[in-house]
Amino acid sequence: MKTQNPHLPSWLNLLLTGNKPPTPTPKPNFVMPESVKLEARKAIHTIAITDRAYNLNIWPTAEEKEKWLNDIGIFLAFDNLNSISLELLGLDNTIVAEIKINFGQHVNGKVGGAPAGTEVPVLDRKLVSTHRVVIQWKQANLERYRHLLKLNWQTAETLHRRHGDEFANSQARKTAGRQTGSIFASKDSRHELIVTRPIGSRGYGFADCPDLKLTGVLLHERHMRGVRELKLGQRVTAQIIQLPVGLQAREVRAA
Repeated sequence: MKTQNPHLPSWLNLLLTGNKPPTPTPKPNFVMPESVKLEARKAIHTIAITDRAYNLNIWPTAEEKEKWLNDIGIFLAFDNLNSISLELLGLDNTIVAEIKINFGQHVNGKVGGAPAGTEVPVLDRKLVSTHRVVIQWKQANLERYRHLLKLNWQTAETLHRRHGDEFANSQARKTAGRQTGSIFASKDSRHELIVTRPIGSRGYGFADCPDLKLTGVLLHERHMRGVRELKLGQRVTAQIIQLPVGLQAREVRAA
């Protein structure tokens, strides 16, 4: 029997003994589940609606957007994503508006269809100086899947929110409960409305917004805050959001 000589180079010992090193088992390429891809696309779609509305140009190219979709999908696949927020910032670097999506919600058993649109806060564009997209991990350890990411993620500073209103959007309805969402808008973006049709038995009415020259803003009883009954010509203040079906008032209060 041939024995290994400790004084010979290791490659020569392999030749002398005839032994071969064990062949490593190849690791299969990571395949992202289709359900995760869909969830990532729905979240990015929500951000993209506001991106287009305010000409933010978050993703200058389709390739850049695909990198975001990949990385968001990776975070979801490895169960390391709490939320994504699009923050609209003022000149003083404070948050004047925020569109936030939360993950890891309980699924209600239904299959979520492709979203048809989402709410966009109607702001004075002079309030918005810049923007940023922030993600919140469940944990900061990326070592298990860092090699799968296409972007260089860095720690972000927590910025101050202005005083304002926060309310839910329809993200849960569009994602069968897997995601929930909220909108924050500062008090600077509250607008005065004049009631043109009081809320009736069906729970809704309409108002005009003179300063924005908008008509037909929907009022709904579930968004009234301390206002029990509206009269024709009454003045109220509210946050206004744009939906695919039109304008709606949220957080409606007496003027």
